[in-house]
Amino acid sequence: MVKAGIDKQRFPKELADSLKAINNLARPESRRFAISFLEHYEPNPGRHHVDLKRIERVLYRIVRGLFYHHVKVRLLESLPFKFVSINDSPSRAAAFSGVIAGLESCPTTIGEDVFRYAFEQEVPLTLSMAWLFTFYDHRKFLCLTTPPGLRV
Repeated sequence: MVKAGIDKQRFPKELADSLKAINNLARPESRRFAISFLEHYEPNPGRHHVDLKRIERVLYRIVRGLFYHHVKVRLLESLPFKFVSINDSPSRAAAFSGVIAGLESCPTTIGEDVFRYAFEQEVPLTLSMAWLFTFYDHRKFLCLTTPPGLRV
């Protein structure tokens, strides 16, 4: 789903991978996923219903991995985690426009613009952090971790 709508000219390999993945839905072992995909497809306005819990799990794993990569400490599993899809929730993302602008100014890039990320900690080694993830220069997510008891 993150690859949907990517620029064919800038990301030809990724587009080819996406088409291969779609074709693989015909395999017997992909049947359950394919059925679920079709059940959640909304022809009007031509979008697929995205399982936000699934996206949350993936983003949370990325945050945990990158946190360990940078800080060399495991992130507590009990830490509250929230995310905002900037593409799908511009009004919610507007509340964090200052944080997003600051993070966009200094990203780390992995691959040729395939994945960019930036993070900010209020105080080193505190658990209050903001992460900005950009996939294929197309899909953006703001992820927040906060100490228990602090509402986002």
